[in-house]
Amino acid sequence: MSTTTTAPQKLNLYEGMFILESGQYAADPDHAIQEVLSLLEKAGAKIVAHRAWQEGKLAYEVNEHRKGLHYLAYFEMPGDGIDVIRQSAKLSTLILRHLILKHSKVLFDAMVQALSTHDAAYHAAVVEEPEVRRKETSDDDDTDDVDLDDVDTDDDDE
Repeated sequence: MSTTTTAPQKLNLYEGMFILESGQYAADPDHAIQEVLSLLEKAGAKIVAHRAWQEGKLAYEVNEHRKGLHYLAYFEMPGDGIDVIRQSAKLSTLILRHLILKHSKVLFDAMVQALSTHDAAYHAAVVEEPEVRRKETSDDDDTDDVDLDDVDTDDDDE
């Protein structure tokens, strides 16, 4: 009686750039992101990091679209998942174009770190900082309320 054990498939490190139809993304960003992530997971990918990168005018028309949103995803996946991604992306009305790059561990880690650092800095600057300012402003008891009706705005004094 012979037992054959299959070795676990080697996971490669990939960067995926997806150009999304900007109208669909603008209408429902959460659904658009979920569609891209589901496509990757269906191919056997384990997503490490992802985010919208840039939206703007395309260099040339793609499937009659002049604008698109570039969406970045970094993931681990066996090599045979590429065909699944390629086929699913062709069938998607959301994905106009895609590019998958295989990275070395050093480059992959650096790119994920850069993406994570950017997201953390953005979150701190845009989400947390205004909340801190609002809290500080509401806690500040020393502020004097000025009634605009009491302010002299006449320029006759000159």
